[in-house]
Amino acid sequence: MKENQKSPYLTENDPYSVAKIGHWYLDFESMTSTLDDVTCNILEIPENSRLSLDKTDIFYVNESDKDTINDELSRIIEDGGSFCEIVPLKTPKNNYIWVILAASAVFEDDRCLQVKGLTLDITHQKKLERDLLQKNQLFNVAQRKAQLGHWLWDRKTNLATCSDNMCELLGIKKGSKVTLDTLLKDVHPEDMVDVQASLAITMQTKSYRSFTHRVIIDDEIRFIKVIGEVNTDSEGRVVNVLGISQDVTEQKKFENEILRKNHLLNVAEQKANMGHWFWQNGTNYILGSWNLFRLFGIEFEDEKAPIQTLLQFVHPKDAERVEKYRIRALKEKKLDQLVFRIILGNNDVRTLMVTGEVYEDDSNEIKEILGIFQDITEQKNFENQIIKNNDLLSLAEREAQMGHWHLKPGDKYATWSKNLLAMYGMKPEDGKVTFEEMLSYVHPDDRGILNDHKKKIESNGTYGDFIHRIILADGTVKTIKINETVYKNEQGEVEEIVGVCQDITKQYKEEARIRNIIDSAPYPNFILNQDSTIEMVNNEAQRLFGYSSQELIGNSIKMLIPTRFHDKGKMIRQAFFNTPKVQHIDIGEDLFMTSKKGKEIPVKVTVGPINNEDSILCSWIARDVTKEKQAEEKILASNEKLEALANELKSQNNQLEDFSHITTHNLRSPVNNLNGLLSVYKMVKTDDEKKMLFEKFEKVTEHLTQTLDTLVDTLKVQTGEPVKREKLKLSETLHKIKEILTAEIEDSQAEIIMDFSAVDTIVYNQIYLDSLFQNMISNAIKYRSPDRKPKIKVSSKLVGDKIKLSFKDNGLGIDMDKYGKQLFRMNKVFHNHPQAKGVGLFMTKSQIEALGGTIKAISQVDRGTTFDVYLKKLKVFDNEN
Repeated sequence: MKENQKSPYLTENDPYSVAKIGHWYLDFESMTSTLDDVTCNILEIPENSRLSLDKTDIFYVNESDKDTINDELSRIIEDGGSFCEIVPLKTPKNNYIWVILAASAVFEDDRCLQVKGLTLDITHQKKLERDLLQKNQLFNVAQRKAQLGHWLWDRKTNLATCSDNMCELLGIKKGSKVTLDTLLKDVHPEDMVDVQASLAITMQTKSYRSFTHRVIIDDEIRFIKVIGEVNTDSEGRVVNVLGISQDVTEQKKFENEILRKNHLLNVAEQKANMGHWFWQNGTNYILGSWNLFRLFGIEFEDEKAPIQTLLQFVHPKDAERVEKYRIRALKEKKLDQLVFRIILGNNDVRTLMVTGEVYEDDSNEIKEILGIFQDITEQKNFENQIIKNNDLLSLAEREAQMGHWHLKPGDKYATWSKNLLAMYGMKPEDGKVTFEEMLSYVHPDDRGILNDHKKKIESNGTYGDFIHRIILADGTVKTIKINETVYKNEQGEVEEIVGVCQDITKQYKEEARIRNIIDSAPYPNFILNQDSTIEMVNNEAQRLFGYSSQELIGNSIKMLIPTRFHDKGKMIRQAFFNTPKVQHIDIGEDLFMTSKKGKEIPVKVTVGPINNEDSILCSWIARDVTKEKQAEEKILASNEKLEALANELKSQNNQLEDFSHITTHNLRSPVNNLNGLLSVYKMVKTDDEKKMLFEKFEKVTEHLTQTLDTLVDTLKVQTGEPVKREKLKLSETLHKIKEILTAEIEDSQAEIIMDFSAVDTIVYNQIYLDSLFQNMISNAIKYRSPDRKPKIKVSSKLVGDKIKLSFKDNGLGIDMDKYGKQLFRMNKVFHNHPQAKGVGLFMTKSQIEALGGTIKAISQVDRGTTFDVYLKKLKVFDNEN
């Protein structure tokens, strides 16, 4: 086709041209496409253009689209058929277009002759789709931002189509259609009935009523506001309902917060007795809070009240001032503070304070005024009371010759009261006085006191009380006492110092007189007030206790008294001031006072009254009795020594008496044995028998000699020499005693059994151990039962840190119920035996206890007796380990 030849497919006003549908065909042999004018216009190339297939690459935006079209062409050329693809293209003028490419192959005798094609420009449609998509996206974003979603419920299908946001809210797949039950599944159970009722009313009235309900999503309660529109057909039947659901939880929280803050404001206004109001220019009324009208004792609907009505409450004496204030506020466009009175309906007079803020428009004209009224009646009454109290304080200060000042840290001036200024003879109008001005009045000899005090304050913040003198302009000298009080904030920082000054010139002279008197006293003297506070102290008290007068004065006398006496001291103080008289303090024990070094000093205290101008003071005189106590202690020590010496002599006498008993008792058995052997000797006739008796005579005599030697040693002990201790064997001691008591054992046919397997060796006194064994065995034989042969068992064992010796017999026994408490007493006998003396058990017990032991008895009448002796483990020497 020639370049200027029109396409055979195009005619004037051809609808394809209007619809931008172009035609083309591909010659299979030349692989060249012939394009009509519409296609050329779409591709923005010259009309009647022909394109070879390999020249089409420049139009493709995406390589994949080119491959797809080429593959499709190859397929239909090979196999026949057709294809249709939507592809983006780029024109030579760099414009991007969207087209639909459709083509089909023409075959003859199974051979492809030609490919006919169609090009449809859908760029505008694509643009509309893209714009719609963007708008939908923006709409979804807007919905998400606004936390809302929309839905359309179709009555015929009973299904609802939800927006993406609504689907997310319901937790369903996007694009899903859901039933009404699914739409309502998250509604709060308590709100379900109301929601269903609202939907029923909507269907009846065909008008959607907006409402708010709660839903539960992920265990969180949210508030949803629903608005909608009902669509009907031509016959008035409901077709569908379009609804918009918005999450208004935050808005609800905000509303609740506003309500809460309004409530707090209302409570705060009630507590502060105030109310707020609003006036808009051009109106003759104000809008006020409920608390505002409560101040006036009135109620208005809509919280609105005419201005003239409120002005009628103003006190007649304040009406002119209030009117001037109103006029000035409008003229100057500002609302200063004004205090005025009103009269309520019950004739109660209240004091109000008004203040506010004026707001202007763009023309600088008053637009509106916002203000508050506050009832300050109680505050005014309090201020008036303070004024009265200040007047009373001023009067009291004049009577007491006192004045006060206050100073804030960093200020150059201190503010003085009128009475303090008068005390110094000063007359500054504002009461402001510098430290230098005050120092100029101080006596030259006392200026060091104030300078030192100031340095102490500046260095470590220490404040206190002090006394100094001043000299007035006329030469008068006064003595001034200053008491300082410090007020601190929560951070511990000093906010203000307040000082009280008192003219104590008269008191000081009187104190000087009294001081001279008490300083002349030879004993420590303290002057105390009724709180036990030291007001004066003499030199002797300072010397004895080591404190200066500055350390003592102003403190309680308790600082000098040990705490164990404080309770009694309180009783003494009360008793004294109830009946003031001179009296000596007697607390039933020695009284001590404590020096600065902590030493306790014994004292005798005398108290007496001192009549002051307005009270009674106590004179406390403390006499140091240390030397008297020392002399007392020496006398007591001497008495104790004398008593100890007397007790020692008495003890030795008692020991000598015991020794005489021991001697008599311990020698009786050997002597009786000798007498018995002598009687036997007279009866025997053979030499062998006499020889055997002589051997026994020798043994008894030997034991008697040993007993005498031991008794001599014991006598040494009784005279004060140490008790001799030695290692002894219990078995040997028993054997020796058996030999001494040979005659008695044979005569009584006694059986003696010993068991010293546990303990045989002990450290003890020889005479005491022999005496113990001899007394126990001889008593067992002496008081044997006439019905059986005596059987005596002696044994030992360890019991803790004691050695237990047991002497058990089968003799007559002792009635313990009758004689148990008298068993070991002197001269007590329990059987009618001619040889019973009542000494043996007493002596045994005394010997055992002398070396730290004990003895116990268990006995039954006609069954026998057991004596258990517990001996202390002794050492040969006291320092032996």
